[in-house]
Amino acid sequence: MQNGKCGSVRVICALLTSLSVLVALGSCSPESPPIVDEAMFASYPQEGDTTAYGMPLSLSNAATFLQYYEQYILTPEQEAIKREALTALVAPCCDDNSMYTCCCPCNLAKTVWGLSARLVVVEGFDAPAVREAALQWLRFIRRDYYKARELEQQGLDPRTFGVYAGNSCYEGRCELPFRQGGCGGMSELIME
Repeated sequence: MQNGKCGSVRVICALLTSLSVLVALGSCSPESPPIVDEAMFASYPQEGDTTAYGMPLSLSNAATFLQYYEQYILTPEQEAIKREALTALVAPCCDDNSMYTCCCPCNLAKTVWGLSARLVVVEGFDAPAVREAALQWLRFIRRDYYKARELEQQGLDPRTFGVYAGNSCYEGRCELPFRQGGCGGMSELIME
């Protein structure tokens, strides 16, 4: 009888643990989305982190990078460096495209293109260095995309954790801020 009681206690403990996890995550219904645990992003680039180009990470850098996009015209040789760097990265807003092409010139793409142009023209970065800087920026502004891919690789549904997992451009999310699974707008920059 002793084993029967222990087995029953284990089952009850397992059920209570499962119930507490479900309560903590909240319902998956649209009315009550789960709360995102910011600790999930502790290993991702954070506001204020240093960069190889000397500008600490900040969401406000998006406006600066958009200016760079308008400001810098690349020579064919410089464009080749940018192409090599960004073709190796997927565009988180439309991941059937590379970051070099994206599906459209949304603000997310233009920030990456502007940053990359500046790094090639002013800083003299080569393709691997541009790629690393662009990926750091992308993992900072669209951390939801990268966390979703990470959770999927673990066999988990990102929505359960409140992480947006879709392709912004194909789901009409272009006019949402970056941190809400959007592209930050198509013309005017949308930050909040």
